[in-house]
This record gives sequence, structure tokens and C-alpha cells, in this order.
Amino acid sequence: DDVDYAFRTRVVRVKLPIDAAAATQTEHLLAISEVPIIINSIKILPQGAAAADNTDYATIALQTGNLAAGSLATAIVSKDTRAASLNGLAANTVAVIGSGLTAAVAADQRISLNVTKAGAGKQLPVLLVELIYQLA
Repeated sequence: DDVDYAFRTRVVRVKLPIDAAAATQTEHLLAISEVPIIINSIKILPQGAAAADNTDYATIALQTGNLAAGSLATAIVSKDTRAASLNGLAANTVAVIGSGLTAAVAADQRISLNVTKAGAGKQLPVLLVELIYQLA
């Protein structure tokens, strides 16, 4: 019911720095799950703009992986800045990376926003990331 949902739902907000360069690829750690959770949505609020480009673009992916060093194992959802996806980023306008999600994350997993680039890439502005999840 509504009360149960309210007690189990949590929000994490993380401010990410501007990309150092258009070709920079980065893993941004958002959280570590101490208990099993279910991710419901992820949104970003860019503080600057990034133009849509079908050749040189950035892909923003919510991913999980174990706490040991190494690549992220599980992709939950991703969008890119090409016209057919996010169509670039507008300053101070929310971009939804994923909503209505039911992505289960086990305990002791890292939850990261992984930014990769294609072509010459695309420099991303400062991003405020909002992750909404429930206790499983």
C-alpha cells in the first residue's frame, strides 16, 4: 500500500563534475547497496547544454558491478545524446535516463553512472543525478 511504498522508497542525489574533455570516459560511483534494492528511475539535470550529434556523442548508462576493481557487469538502462535518444541535453531541463524500472540490485554492489563516448565524443556539463529506489 501507499504507506509501505513511502517507507521503502529512497532517493539519492549526486552532483557530477563537468567532463574534462569531449573524449573523457568515466565511471561515477553513485551508491553502494548495503541491502538488496530495486531501482525505479534515474534522471539527470544538466547545468549546461550538449548539442545532439549522431557521430560524436556520449552514452550515459546506469550500471552495477561488484565492489572489486574491474568493469561494471550489469547494464540497467542507458541513453545517449544522439537525436533519436536524448536529442542532446538542454540546460536546467530534466532528462530521463530510465523510469518505471524494476531493476534488482543485490547487496554489496556498486551502482554507477558510466559515461562512454563515440566518435570525437561530447563534453557533458555538470550533472545532478537523481536515483530513486526501493528496499527489496
